[in-house]
Amino acid sequence: MMSDGVRKEIVDAVQIGDVKTVREYLIAEVIADYKNEKGRAIAGVKYAIKNGVDPFLTFDNSIYPIEKDQSKWNGDYLVYVQMSIPNNFSEKRFNHWQDVAEHVKRMETEKKTSSSPVSKKRKSSTCSDQNEIDKIKVAFAIGVTVAVIVAVAIAVK
Repeated sequence: MMSDGVRKEIVDAVQIGDVKTVREYLIAEVIADYKNEKGRAIAGVKYAIKNGVDPFLTFDNSIYPIEKDQSKWNGDYLVYVQMSIPNNFSEKRFNHWQDVAEHVKRMETEKKTSSSPVSKKRKSSTCSDQNEIDKIKVAFAIGVTVAVIVAVAIAVK
């Protein structure tokens, strides 16, 4: 990992102009940090573009339609958005992922700060269960991504 938050593999791929590898590592960063808490995918995109490698594809809304109604943006929708990125790594979809991740984090923070101590006690097991569900969703999304990458690799050969 480079000191500015950009993976060495992304830097190396950018240096040789390997757009496909840059894109694959950026997708991996999105999957690994699905709530965008570390910002590595954003740092990687900025680095690539600054150094003349545009990793984005043309936006295709027919694959995974983007939900514009923010009242429907929740953890489940964030996973859906994250899973759509490997299939259409467009700038619009990437920016949408950032917006949804920020919205979900903000909603989670608001829920935590607005809960009373009594309701927090009742919700402690639910939060733990939700954390387990989130982990399962992330694991599923990673599995789907790996399957897509393998299928693309096989189709290219």
